[in-house]
Amino acid sequence: MRIIHHLIPSLILSLCIFSPIVHAKNTTWIAGTRYKGQVTITLPDQTDLLWKCNGTVCRVTGSFGEHLSLEACQGLVKHTGLLRFYKNNKGQIWSYKSTELAQCNSVYTKKSISKSR
Repeated sequence: MRIIHHLIPSLILSLCIFSPIVHAKNTTWIAGTRYKGQVTITLPDQTDLLWKCNGTVCRVTGSFGEHLSLEACQGLVKHTGLLRFYKNNKGQIWSYKSTELAQCNSVYTKKSISKSR
């Protein structure tokens, strides 16, 4: 019984060190825009994204997986205007002439921008 009591702290520490939750890798999404300020987007699954924009790019970091989100991109466009690119730190990129970025930017209207500011 004594041995078990001595092993419990080590076991708990091992579980924390090797837990996938503790080591979940964050993804950063980056969007090319001239917008300055912060934008909060709510995704369909009710996840809130707080984009921080410095006049060159907007960034948001979280546990998003390796792919880009059309919903997040379109939500940002509705507040900031057209994007020049959309990428993440996992190697995914929608460049200026890509069909994916064109689809993202398709929600842009001057009306949507003036409403959100």
